[in-house]
Amino acid sequence: MKFLLKKYITTYIIFRKVKFVKKYVYGIFIDTEDLYTDLFQNYVSRYGKNYTFDLKLKLMGAQPQETAKIIIAELELPVTVEEFLTETGKGYEELFTKSQLMPGAKRLIEHLHNKKIPIGLATSSTKKSYDLKVQNRHEELFALFPYKTLGSSDPEVKKGKPHPDIFLVAANRFPDKPKPEQCLVFEDSVNGVQAARAAGMQVVMVPDPRVDKSLTMQATQVIKSLEDFKPELFDTEDLYTIGFQKVASRFGKEFTFALKTKITGSHSREFSATIINDLELPMTIEEFMEETRQIFNDLFPQSSILPGVSKLIRHLHDHNIPIGLATSSSKESYDLKTRNHQQLFDLIPYKTWGTSDPEVKRGKPHPDIFFVAASKYPDKPEPEKCLVFEDSLNGVRAARAAGMQVVMVPDPRLDRSLTQEATLVLNSMEEFKPEDFGLPPYTE
Repeated sequence: MKFLLKKYITTYIIFRKVKFVKKYVYGIFIDTEDLYTDLFQNYVSRYGKNYTFDLKLKLMGAQPQETAKIIIAELELPVTVEEFLTETGKGYEELFTKSQLMPGAKRLIEHLHNKKIPIGLATSSTKKSYDLKVQNRHEELFALFPYKTLGSSDPEVKKGKPHPDIFLVAANRFPDKPKPEQCLVFEDSVNGVQAARAAGMQVVMVPDPRVDKSLTMQATQVIKSLEDFKPELFDTEDLYTIGFQKVASRFGKEFTFALKTKITGSHSREFSATIINDLELPMTIEEFMEETRQIFNDLFPQSSILPGVSKLIRHLHDHNIPIGLATSSSKESYDLKTRNHQQLFDLIPYKTWGTSDPEVKRGKPHPDIFFVAASKYPDKPEPEKCLVFEDSLNGVRAARAAGMQVVMVPDPRLDRSLTQEATLVLNSMEEFKPEDFGLPPYTE
């Protein structure tokens, strides 16, 4: 993919403040969909019918009874649900003993187990089907799952996917009963993704390559293979969330991801007012700002650089591409965040601290900060010559309002349908290809 080439590129680098946080992970790791396809095609061939990929999409993640009903209705088969299940059930033993792990599954399961991340299995299969899939080949690996939910054999799972039942039941099996937003699901089906999102959980999708991309938009992240999964993208919680939650907890309130999304990129007084109002905190803006300032004085020096950012900054600097920093933070906060990264940030000659700069009248999503930042370059580039890197919706809207292109690296929890204003959306800065924007390519 090529974007409009630029004679002059201005880049604003956003770095994320991160801290490890425990997640609860469960999903599907055995590749059996082709086995189901062979089984169902062999059966419907008796009646001169074809088990198409479109039909397969409707069924993935459904429980056996529902699967049988849909196939019979769609292909107009002259059989009952019981007859279908009995006949197809005869082929399970031969086929399922051939089950293979999804590429990358073994490495991921063992990694999560070794890091003591609570993991569970949530599958629409019956207990009998599950046993056939793992016996003699994968028992040792699947013994690492202490919590298993077999939807078709579990009386607590009332409805199959796309309903959220199986994931809510699975989460309830963890001893400390995690909140849905703490859970990460791995799925390969559209129905499974819809079920996970309906449960309020994050979901990584590994779709069949034939699935239309428009059907994967609900997933938190879409990858071609589990081998592409990067745990570090999900093992982070920003320091602002930790600080704001510390204040909110004093009043029995929760600083939610939805509230975080609403305020990210705003000036300090603006986001303080929003938090106080939304959580109904009995504080003034000044009291909130002073309390969080003291918290952040301890937290901000822990700031880490987003993966891929250091490489990009040094690359742009080495090729004499003008670069700048535009952040809604104050100069004081910036100094705390960059305390351990000063050498890298010294490579950025033009800096704009929105909260400390009198020229920045309004915070994001207003475009002020980007206009002010661009004006600091000696040759005053036109907006269309500037490229912005952002991690927030407010930042993307501000950049687009300024007439600039913007590459977004969103929080993995953010619904991807909300990111469409961005010129390009990446899972990580490590994925950025400078040549896509007319910049010199990386040489290594």
